[in-house]
Amino acid sequence: MNKKVELRKEIKASQVGAIRKRGHLEKVMQLYNDVDRRRKLFEQQLANIAGNTKKRELSKYIVGLNLPAKNKSNYVKQTNKPGANLNMIRVTVNKQIPKTNTKGYTVNVSNVNPLFAEPNKGEKFKVSNVNPLFAEPKPPNAPQPNKPSFRALVQKNKEKRVMNAVKVAGKKVALSRSSGPERVKMARNLAPAKQENVKKVVNAVKLFNRQSATSTINRLKKLTPAEKTRYKGQIGSANTKAVIKEIQGSAVRMDARKKFEENAHKKAEVPAVALAPKPSNRQSATSTINRLKKLTPTEKTKYKGQIGRANTQNRIKEIRVAAEKAAESAKRMLRR
Repeated sequence: MNKKVELRKEIKASQVGAIRKRGHLEKVMQLYNDVDRRRKLFEQQLANIAGNTKKRELSKYIVGLNLPAKNKSNYVKQTNKPGANLNMIRVTVNKQIPKTNTKGYTVNVSNVNPLFAEPNKGEKFKVSNVNPLFAEPKPPNAPQPNKPSFRALVQKNKEKRVMNAVKVAGKKVALSRSSGPERVKMARNLAPAKQENVKKVVNAVKLFNRQSATSTINRLKKLTPAEKTRYKGQIGSANTKAVIKEIQGSAVRMDARKKFEENAHKKAEVPAVALAPKPSNRQSATSTINRLKKLTPTEKTKYKGQIGRANTQNRIKEIRVAAEKAAESAKRMLRR
């Protein structure tokens, strides 16, 4: 019992985690639970936690070293393997570190024999007069300067263009608000320095106008693919902004005309659909005619045939009313 109480205190003071700690505390005081086996399991978990902490520290140490990225990655993978010899890995990594001057000073060997002289602290190191036979060789795994990737270069160039565009827009706003000699000066500073730059700006404007007009045509829903292709071909062969704008306007007008015609056609179809006779209306009118006792069977057949051929609700109503009037007239004739 004393062993269980002692183990329970150790578990409470440990850093095994809340869930594991709760499980140990619940089971350690049970009568049928083996305290020696529980202690062995608890100590194994503590050892694993300590080992994981050392692995993280060694991985962090390796990542911070001045080594090639591939070597760092391999060492970190070896460190994270179960049962890895961390001390051996640390020794191997330390051997890969390039040797540096540990005394804190540089060397001047211009007038001194490099084999026997002791360098003076604070002097500069001049390799122009050093015998290459005695110069310190470069380590084989010396770190290479990090070259930016193609994606990084593209992103940097894009950001630069955006910043330039923002600056130019700010200058244009200031130019529109200025007047007099200051406006002339700002206009000169904003104008392109060379004729080549002027051509580049003109070409960029033309390209932007073509792209804008092409996007507008692609968004027109009522044009067929063949019509869109024809308009985009005309835009591609256009030479001026006015022609591009005219082609774009023509496409927009055609799309609007098709949309108007489609809406007009739909409006013309709505009354016919709304007034189309329903089966229930035909049946009701037929039943009404069958109930008219003053009509002869021939007259009833005639009116029911007209109802069957009627195309609108109004026509069915007219036939029913005519049948009712005929029945009423026949009734009056009998009374006389």
